[in-house]
Amino acid sequence: MVLCILAFLFACRDAAVVIDEKNGNEPSSEDSGNIQEPESEVEEDLDADEDGFFASNDCDDNDPYTYPGAAIQDSQSDCMTDVDGDGFGDGNVESPIISGTDCNDENADVSPAAIDYPVDALDSNCDGMESCYPDLDHDGYGAMNDVDDDGTLETMESSNLDCNGEGESNVANDCDDTNADVHPDAEDIPNDSIDQDCTGSDLVDVDGDGFGAEVDCDDNDASIHPNAVDIEDDGIDQDCSGADRFDGDGDGFVNDEDCDDSQSTVYPGAEELCDQLFNDCNHAQWSLENLLPDEVDDDGDGYIECSLEDSDCDDTDASVNPGAEEIIFDGIDQNCDGLDPEDADGDGWGSDVDCDDNDASLNLDDVDGDGAATCAQDICFVLDMADTYGDGWNGGSLSHYEDDILIAEYAAVGSQSSVEFCVSGTKRLEMVYTPDEWEEENSYIFQRADGTILHEDGPNPFQGTVYSHIYHAVADCDDHDATNNTVDLDQDRYTTCDGDCDDNNSLYNLDDLDGDGESSCDGDCDDEDPMLGLDDIDGDGWGRCDESVCFELELIDLWEDGWSGSQVTLVVEGVDWGSYSATGAGQIETICMLNGWTYELYYTAGIWEQDNVYIWRDSTTELFTDGPYPTEGFAYENESVSEIDCDDHNSNIYPGATEIPDDGIDQDCDGIDWTDSDGDGDYNDVDCDDGDAWYNLSDSDGDGLTSCDGDCNDNDADLNWDDVDSDGFSSCEFDCNDTDPTHNLNDVDSDGFHTCGYEFCYDFEMTDGYGDGWNGGYLTLINNGIQVAQIQGEGSSSSDTVCVESGYEVKIVYTAGNWEEENVFTMLNEDGSLVLSSGPNIPQGVLYSTSVDANPDCDDGEALIYPNASDIPNDGIDQDCDGME
Repeated sequence: MVLCILAFLFACRDAAVVIDEKNGNEPSSEDSGNIQEPESEVEEDLDADEDGFFASNDCDDNDPYTYPGAAIQDSQSDCMTDVDGDGFGDGNVESPIISGTDCNDENADVSPAAIDYPVDALDSNCDGMESCYPDLDHDGYGAMNDVDDDGTLETMESSNLDCNGEGESNVANDCDDTNADVHPDAEDIPNDSIDQDCTGSDLVDVDGDGFGAEVDCDDNDASIHPNAVDIEDDGIDQDCSGADRFDGDGDGFVNDEDCDDSQSTVYPGAEELCDQLFNDCNHAQWSLENLLPDEVDDDGDGYIECSLEDSDCDDTDASVNPGAEEIIFDGIDQNCDGLDPEDADGDGWGSDVDCDDNDASLNLDDVDGDGAATCAQDICFVLDMADTYGDGWNGGSLSHYEDDILIAEYAAVGSQSSVEFCVSGTKRLEMVYTPDEWEEENSYIFQRADGTILHEDGPNPFQGTVYSHIYHAVADCDDHDATNNTVDLDQDRYTTCDGDCDDNNSLYNLDDLDGDGESSCDGDCDDEDPMLGLDDIDGDGWGRCDESVCFELELIDLWEDGWSGSQVTLVVEGVDWGSYSATGAGQIETICMLNGWTYELYYTAGIWEQDNVYIWRDSTTELFTDGPYPTEGFAYENESVSEIDCDDHNSNIYPGATEIPDDGIDQDCDGIDWTDSDGDGDYNDVDCDDGDAWYNLSDSDGDGLTSCDGDCNDNDADLNWDDVDSDGFSSCEFDCNDTDPTHNLNDVDSDGFHTCGYEFCYDFEMTDGYGDGWNGGYLTLINNGIQVAQIQGEGSSSSDTVCVESGYEVKIVYTAGNWEEENVFTMLNEDGSLVLSSGPNIPQGVLYSTSVDANPDCDDGEALIYPNASDIPNDGIDQDCDGME
């Protein structure tokens, strides 16, 4: 019966035939008409899992991840399973599927080709092992070892993926892996010079009370520590709680027990009074039986007449209380604020708070959530002051200034005092602390009325300005756009509602300090100079400022993993412009500013500094580069430079204009008016010295050098800076034979002569009759056609000594200046004998010319042999170098 049912469900006739055949019986005549001969039957080959392979070739035609070549990294033909698509076959399969090498076929990050990262509890590369940190001392904490200094801690291979076996660990924070008593969770033994808990230092307990200096508030006194008993009113904080125990209000309860030690009627267990004070210090135990009649909520609205906070102004009407919604103009003060306002413009705000109750667009809504409404609202603050001794601040005070005007001075009275005040309009609010006596008792908290703490200090508060901020308690100019607000992020006294073009940068503001009608937001690059501005006054297409001088900061990480804590900081005109750090392989940051602004680069180091490089460049030039291992701190400074109109009142003057020589005007704004003062044919924009014709761009002797290039005599190609014989001297340096290294200016034996001759000197004494020096006049000393020196009188009198080489012509040439009737000079030999004198009105041109014999040293290795030495007769030596014995 069961077989028949199964046969019916799964093609009954065929199933019956199969069963009969297995029993060795022939099919019955009833069924035989449905049997086809095997030779004539054509079966359809299907691809059930639609993986591109028919069932005849697919080892599992119900799984689209299983087919021949599925795991191409293992085999291009074997029928494998690759669920995660990483190219490796699943190693946990059953026949006929062929097993692959992938140990986790659900994760594409796990395969034999994957990188196995340490201590991640994952066998990523299917080798059956995990990289763990060695734990040599078996204390459960791995060693922090980087033996090869490659930046990677040493690991060990383990078959335990959790790295919790013997001698291995999944953390590397043991500062001494040879000592099991040393690890991050060990207890540090004081004063033993051993850092047991790996904090970086040994616990120091100077007074031996069992508490180190980090928790002991006086480590020189063993009676003072966190577990000590504090003695009342002795002025000493024995238990390191931050205050000495005392009873400030004399109610029998000390300050750490009393919830208000400034009120003698407030202490634990006190009788509750209708005095707006929390008398018994236990609000949880308040009950109707303990309350006075006016402290009972008669109307059940949650508010009482005598309240610690808000009092019910009508305790017979539950709709009237401090938390009720005010119904406009009904003659009832529902919210107990003392007012019954009307709402004439229907904007939901009554006339008691609405700045214009006839205009619905002006109200206290903050639609865009930027902190301001279209009605200006005061910004309010709370100052809480405390005195630990309870006698008030003894002369100390906080002064409240608005725009440098003293508004009030505040000081604690008794144990504590509070004051609230508000600022309206645009004001710089400053709080300045002035100390006096017993400053160790004084502390304070300064905060916004919404509870945002702005500054807190004490004991011993800091002296001077402790808080300064510009507030704009003004109306929102556009309550539907939060970008137009009254915040003033950069504290330049301008908000985006005022038109501040960049409220994150105080250099961009609306000031017009120089009165030229332009601010830095308009593009004025120098708001202290009215001659510099963005406008193109003369219409030549060039302004006096450029608002987009841009630079590139290229940040490079050689390992392509980004900087680790390092950054480059740009400071412009003293303002922090931004800090930048490389991500990945790095990036290029484009940074723009106005021309003429000074800037500085600073570098802050992190870790892995060996792969950090950065480059600072302008539009044409690489200005600065540093790294690997960039220098920490200040790195580079410069000024943003751009081509600007140097005369914006003349349309013929601008960068790139045609320069007209010798007209006294700098048409192309390069800072130079083309003149040829020395008449050498070269204008001053290229002439290296336009006051001396000697220096020019002509190469008269054809040796490839001009006098501006350094040619010492441009009329003689043999005089140049080549040191042909490599003796350390060129012909421009008076080498008498630059092809023979034995002839040079070295005086080896120090006898005053060298193999080219000798050096001799002239002394010049100059006077000026008016005492202001020679006004442009000067003497030129020329030796072998080489200009050796220019000599010019200074003040009333001056002197100079100039030395030359023998063997060449010596010439003195005078060039006149102004006031020549004042100039006089004398030229003397080294022995004081007169060579030449002239003046007043010294003639121009050559004043003196002479040639001096070379007289070289014939033996520069012997100090007793030189020209004019005493010749010893008949010794076979020519001591005086005259060629004779």
